Amino acid sequence: MKARQWIYVVLSALLAVSCARREKSVDLKVLQLNVWVHGVNVTGASGGIVDLIEQTDPDVVLLCELDAGSEAPLTQQLIKELEKRGKTYYGDGKNVQTGILSKYVLEKPSVLLPTKEVNRPVVKAYVTVNGQTVAIYSAHLDHRHYAPYLSRGYDAVTWEKADAAVTHPDSILVANRVALRDEAIRGFIRDARSETQKGHPVIIGGDFNEPSHLDWLADTKDVRDHGGAVVPWDVSLMLAQAGYLDAYRQLFPDALTHPGFTWPAGNVSAKLTDLYCAPDADERDRIDFIYYYPQPGVTLSDARIVGPDASVSHGQIAADETADARIELDGIWPSDHKGNLAVFRIAAQTPVAKTCPQEKLSFAFLTDVHLNAANNNDRFNGFKQALERVKDTQPEFLVFGGDVVDVSGMGYALEREQVDSLYKAFKQAAEQTGLTYYPAIGNHDRYFNLAFFNEFTDCSMRNKTLLTAFIVEFFG
Repeated sequence: MKARQWIYVVLSALLAVSCARREKSVDLKVLQLNVWVHGVNVTGASGGIVDLIEQTDPDVVLLCELDAGSEAPLTQQLIKELEKRGKTYYGDGKNVQTGILSKYVLEKPSVLLPTKEVNRPVVKAYVTVNGQTVAIYSAHLDHRHYAPYLSRGYDAVTWEKADAAVTHPDSILVANRVALRDEAIRGFIRDARSETQKGHPVIIGGDFNEPSHLDWLADTKDVRDHGGAVVPWDVSLMLAQAGYLDAYRQLFPDALTHPGFTWPAGNVSAKLTDLYCAPDADERDRIDFIYYYPQPGVTLSDARIVGPDASVSHGQIAADETADARIELDGIWPSDHKGNLAVFRIAAQTPVAKTCPQEKLSFAFLTDVHLNAANNNDRFNGFKQALERVKDTQPEFLVFGGDVVDVSGMGYALEREQVDSLYKAFKQAAEQTGLTYYPAIGNHDRYFNLAFFNEFTDCSMRNKTLLTAFIVEFFG
C-alpha cells in the first residue's frame, strides 16, 4: 500500500473515532419526590429518602416540601448522609420549600417566585452534561382549590363531603383556576423560553397538585370516580401547548392500563388517616410529574413510577393492579406521594448549522371583550387571563376586533364617568401587557348617556360623533 493510501486510511479512522466520540450520549437520570413536610410524618423518613436515592442512584434529584420551620435544611442532611455512603451530591443552597440535589455541580442556582408567594418557589439551576447546558427546575404548585375532588362529591376548598358531585368540565375548571397553579406554570414557561431558544434542554419536575389532561379523557371518564368528566386540566395543557412532553405519559400513553398513580400512596409506614382526604371516594390520581422540552440531542429512554405498589382508595390501602412501569424499594417509604424517575440520553453538543433567516409575523387577535359596568360573567378577570395567555405566545402586536366594552348592551344608560372607567380599565389592562395593540371599534363601543345621545337626530352624524369621541380621547 502506498504512503498516500496509508495516510488516507489513518485519517478516515481518526475521523470515524472523532465522530463516534462526538455522537456518544450520556444518560441523565432524574428523580422527583414530594418528601411530605420535611420527612417528619413517617418515623425514619429521612433515612428512607437516603435509601431511595442510594438505590435509584439518580444524577439529579428534585424535591419539594423541604421546609419544616425551625428544622435544619433537609437537603444538607441528605448530602451528609449520602456522603457517608460514598455518594457525592451538591445542593442548590437555597434552603426553601423546593430544592435540587445533583451529582453534577449546580451552576447559578436561583429562586423564581412566579406567583409572588414565598412559600411556592421554583428552584432553578444549570448542570453541564456531555458539554450541554441543561436547565433544571424543581416545583411545588398550589395545593388549594383541588378541583379533582368535585367530580368525586367533595368540596374543592374544604375537602368536605358535598351535597352533589360537580362533573361539568367548565365548572370544574372555573374552580380549578382560583388556585395559583396556572400562574406558576405560566411564569416557568416564560423563564424557560430563553433556555429553549438557546437550545438548552429543559427539565422540570415536582408535585403539581393537579392531574393531567392526558389522564382525564373519554376512555377514563367512567373510572376512578371521574363521574363522566373529560377535563382539559390547565397546567398539563399549558405545558403541552408550549412544547413540553410528559415523560411518563410519553412512554406509556394509555391512562387506563398505565394510570401512574402518585397520590395518595399506599404507605404502610404512615398513619392511614393521614394519607387521604376523601374517604368515600377513589381519589387516586397522577399529580407528580417530570416534563422535558424535546431539544435535538435529548432522548427519553426510560420513565418509572417510584414507590409502593399500592394506593389509597375509599379510605383503604389497596394494590394498584395496573401495568405501570414502577420501581419498588427496600426500606421505609417516606412520603404520602410516589415519585417519578426518568432517564434522558444527552448527546454531545454539536455546532448549529447556519440557516437562511426566514421572515415571520405573529400577532394575536382578541374580539368582543365586552367589559361591562356590572362585571357580568367576571369579564375583567377573564380579560386579564386572556391577556396572560397572549403574552405567553410572544406576538409582535395585538389586535382587538371591536366591542372592547359593552355600553349599549346593558339595557340602561350609563353616566359619562362610568363609560370612561370602562375604557380606561380596558386601556390599562392592554398597556400592562407591554405589547403594541390596535383596537378596532364595534357597535357596543360608544358613549350611551341619553342626554348626549339625543342631541343628534341624524343617526349617521350621531354615530360618527360618538365614535370620534371614543377614538380621540382614549386612543389618540
